[in-house]
Amino acid sequence: MLLVGLGRLLDAAFNRTRNLIERIAGTPTERVILASLASAHVEGSRIAYAYHGGLLGFPRAIPPSIAREAGERAARHALRFNTALLERIEAERVTQLFVRSTAALAVRQGVWGGHDTQARAVAAFAGADFKRWVRAFPRRTQRDHHDAMEGVLIPTEEKFILPGGRNSGARVYGPRAWDDVPDPGEWLNCGHALEFLTNVTQSDLEPTRRALGTIYTPGRA
Repeated sequence: MLLVGLGRLLDAAFNRTRNLIERIAGTPTERVILASLASAHVEGSRIAYAYHGGLLGFPRAIPPSIAREAGERAARHALRFNTALLERIEAERVTQLFVRSTAALAVRQGVWGGHDTQARAVAAFAGADFKRWVRAFPRRTQRDHHDAMEGVLIPTEEKFILPGGRNSGARVYGPRAWDDVPDPGEWLNCGHALEFLTNVTQSDLEPTRRALGTIYTPGRA
């Protein structure tokens, strides 16, 4: 299952945030990094509201209260990732290419982070009862245990259980579980996302029914 519309919106967001990569790489100070990471996070939040909010019946324009909350989350995200990014950039004998690639990764993950947290907030406000693990981008890294869960649908507040990989058995809310699985190798280059649903049909449940007992047994969060 591929969320084509979401992938296109995220692609556009990644293109719009390329200037943030150049800004960090050109002037890797704490002030610049904080502002750039926050901007990337806000960009992802806008995409999530537009896409998931549209599916769940939200108005097209972002209400001021939700925009304000997105900005506050962006500032917290920037503070969280700023120190590690600055330490990497300030390491001895790093090349400009290393600085740029590190900045590119941070900005991309900032967009993803904004999308993921805003999507979860929208789902909670809409009262979405279920979430489904889906693909937003074509595969970049072979990760069979992620692919195995495509289409699997579980209650929104339940956690998926990774059926393989280095973190086999870990319980995660979704594809980029920074807190549940701190090892970045688990979610770097992951092109999956969550789709939230308020109404579920028997056909929606079929991939989950096929997975139960053969891939993993769902557990409560």
